[in-house]
Amino acid sequence: MRAESLSIALRARTAWEATDLGIALVREYALPIWRAWACVVLPTALLLGILCQMADSFFMASLLLWWLKPVFDRIPLYVLSRAVFGAVPSLQETLRAQASRADFGPLFAQLTWRRFHPMRALFLPVDFLERLTGRQRSARTGLLARAQGSPSTLLTLLCLNMETMLMISVVLSAAIFVPTEFFSDAMRDTLEHLITDPPIWVQWAFYGAYTLALSIIEPIYVGAGFGLYLNRRMELEAWDIDLSFRQLAARLYERASAAARGLQFALLLGVLSVLMSHTESSYAAQSKTSKPSVDSSGAEIEDTGTQSESRELSLEQNLDEYFVPPNPRF
Repeated sequence: MRAESLSIALRARTAWEATDLGIALVREYALPIWRAWACVVLPTALLLGILCQMADSFFMASLLLWWLKPVFDRIPLYVLSRAVFGAVPSLQETLRAQASRADFGPLFAQLTWRRFHPMRALFLPVDFLERLTGRQRSARTGLLARAQGSPSTLLTLLCLNMETMLMISVVLSAAIFVPTEFFSDAMRDTLEHLITDPPIWVQWAFYGAYTLALSIIEPIYVGAGFGLYLNRRMELEAWDIDLSFRQLAARLYERASAAARGLQFALLLGVLSVLMSHTESSYAAQSKTSKPSVDSSGAEIEDTGTQSESRELSLEQNLDEYFVPPNPRF
């Protein structure tokens, strides 16, 4: 698991705080959970009701719907296991995941010898998320049950009672506010007849009430068990400490990166200053070596000027000799 991507606060919680955390997750992601739940559970319930009506046994339809709870429990478990890491699955992804072949083995076990286990909500993630089998599963479930076994068992009993009370309250919601003393004899006979030999519409009403109660309570039951599972995994693997070390390492890495960038910048400035000083010294040396050549050239220019002056004097002398006769008569 990637503890750094969890969308919940990692801290030590009691068992009932972990249960509240799971219920809060169910409330947070209620839309993707119950949308996929309705697409799977309601058609299944309708099909079971029609088949059992043909067999004249609506009690069998309610019993089969109750027995298939582990099949339906994978829906909220799948949504919560992805959403808690920040990736809420779409409806298509959730429905596609229900046909995974990897779930067939654990699902068969959940529908047979593990169906009446009182810690079923706590062990569902082990079967459908970790997919552990054999000794690995036994070791994992033992570690989970060591601290969360009693709260998980009590959670199962509480949810079972809440489901029953909700079904009864839906059925009796119309007559619960009317005292039986005000009923007429015909009304009492009608109620007794509805209970002892109910017609088809009453059976469908009872069956619909149970389906509604199951659809409300069961995702909450799975979410609470998932909260207990996460809390126990965090205690065993110290996710909060691991996350703290990861955050500390990230901060140290950022500081080290900033220091490394500063050192690189300082080294770059040093190299540039050395290059600039070397360039200035080379330019000064070149200017020093070029001054004698200028002086010598100036001397050459002066010598050349002296030679030109001597040439002009010699030329003047020659001209004087040419125009003045050597032996003048006068």
